[in-house]
Amino acid sequence: MLGSHSLFAQQANWLWAKSGGGLKQDQSSSIAVDSTGEIFVTGYYQDSAIFSGTTIHSSKGNHFFLA
Repeated sequence: MLGSHSLFAQQANWLWAKSGGGLKQDQSSSIAVDSTGEIFVTGYYQDSAIFSGTTIHSSKGNHFFLA
């Protein structure tokens, strides 16, 4: 049996969205939410990373972040 279906994606209704990271490798490792709804993200980056307009520079290797 062959069939054709049309799927329509809905546009996301984001209340907020932020990005972070750098030009080299960066990766998030874990995400947690506390009892008050605060969101925490951990991960690592190399060289430099930008979070909320603040640039953080590092030496060689991977460096940890908590946002």
